Amino acid sequence: MPSEDQRADAQPPLGRADAQPPLEPADTQPPLEPADTQPSLGPTDAQTPFGPVVTQPPLGRTVGAATYGELGHHLMETRGLEWLHGANGDPYALVLRGLADDPYPLYERVRELGPLYRSPTGSWVTADHAVAREVLAHPLLDVRAADGWPVPPQVVSYGAGQALELDRAAHERLAERWQQVLGAEHVDGLRAYAERACEEVLDGLLASRARPVPGAPASDGHAASTGLSGKPTRQPTPSAPATGERTPDDHATPTDPASPPPPTAFDLMTDFARPAAVATVAAVLGVPRERYADLASCCERLAAWPDALVSAQPPTRVRGVASGLADLHALLDSRPAAADGPLSSVAGSADGGLTDGRLADGATARYPVETLLCAHGAIAAAHLVGNAVVALLSRPGRWRALCAEPGLIPAVVEETLRYDPPVQMDERVALKDVELAGHHLAAGSHIVVLTGATGRDAAAFAAPHRFDPARAAGGPAPLALSGGFHHGPVAPLVRLHAGAALAALAHRLPGLRQAGPVLRPRRTPVTRGPLTVPVTA
Repeated sequence: MPSEDQRADAQPPLGRADAQPPLEPADTQPPLEPADTQPSLGPTDAQTPFGPVVTQPPLGRTVGAATYGELGHHLMETRGLEWLHGANGDPYALVLRGLADDPYPLYERVRELGPLYRSPTGSWVTADHAVAREVLAHPLLDVRAADGWPVPPQVVSYGAGQALELDRAAHERLAERWQQVLGAEHVDGLRAYAERACEEVLDGLLASRARPVPGAPASDGHAASTGLSGKPTRQPTPSAPATGERTPDDHATPTDPASPPPPTAFDLMTDFARPAAVATVAAVLGVPRERYADLASCCERLAAWPDALVSAQPPTRVRGVASGLADLHALLDSRPAAADGPLSSVAGSADGGLTDGRLADGATARYPVETLLCAHGAIAAAHLVGNAVVALLSRPGRWRALCAEPGLIPAVVEETLRYDPPVQMDERVALKDVELAGHHLAAGSHIVVLTGATGRDAAAFAAPHRFDPARAAGGPAPLALSGGFHHGPVAPLVRLHAGAALAALAHRLPGLRQAGPVLRPRRTPVTRGPLTVPVTA
């Protein structure tokens, strides 16, 4: 069983990054204004139910411009404050610590504190569906301060021009480019890409675990598997003892060809959900098949980005995002001029048609749509599939009902987005003074929407803690993957891919069942999905 540290650092094997490329030179990153690196006490009247506000100022420069020592010291102090506030009972600080397999009891503690409460971390936090909906739509709330940089307690920045940190105005300009392909009214045109990706991953998976045919050439006990990277790997077949020790079946007679085949055992996430999601994104971006493994490696490192912005992550993961960005841009630069992908001909220019005037020397946001699909879309799609399957397999009959009636799949996807979404948290910063839920929030205030909690608000949903795809239509929509910004170009494709993946599993593996405990990663308060789900079919 992995240790807590191993689970904190665990990343899905989307591809290996055996050699980390150097980060961009420090002088290519616009420096932030110098900041006091010591934890700061909030205003004297900034009292909370769990003590005064004590927060760590953001790192005084971008991740790429900081030395490893500066970054490590900053993350260590930030992590220490998360533990301090958690020890004093603040439920939001406990969410940031990310040590609970099930964060929903913590969300209920947040809800008990009212529709909007001040955490000693410095954030204003809500689990209320109505307040959250107002926050996500509020025109005076953005992802960064008016100057484009983080505010306490936002942890790090990769630069104001990077995809997950673009402001509202930038996203509105960018939408003109991606909506014609990725908009909700057009994304159905990409269904064939998602369906083909899922079928091909399943083909490889099932072929690698097929029962040997009597009379066929002897196997060495290993089979090819496409894994998450899309690159064939060698894995022991279920019939071969991994240790090499003799088993009672070593001298058994050949299997009767007429007997039922043995169960197909695999890991849902490692062997299907993540590689299928990467394959869908790769196809949409026009990445050649021989580069799928490289794209998977980029997606693996970029998956830590959403969590790194709001909670202290290990320095290697924080820096891994920067190297993943550099490698992704190089990969996209190397695509053939006639790349076969629907997005490559629409938003594939190096700047995506977007120039952010705040950046030094007229610098542009490089490949913003492609970066969002890789950093946010691939992992969200994989987690949405994983969370849906775990919920379906947790009760006898749910999976069989889906297999019998595939028309339920869209309802399952929406119910999973309400019940256990792949994105649990969104953040905003007040550009000016605002009034929310009876509180006056000054300009620069940091607001956190626990979107994972809003789906279980009893004021909005009946029996909110029950997974029920047959839930009556016409109720409030789930807030996960809503609110525009970086969710805009990602949400329609994530939904589409999840539906295609569930359809492929239901058609090909109607006997799917869970074969062991679900293992979940640590220190991922924003992204939520299984690390491993052992299954048989």
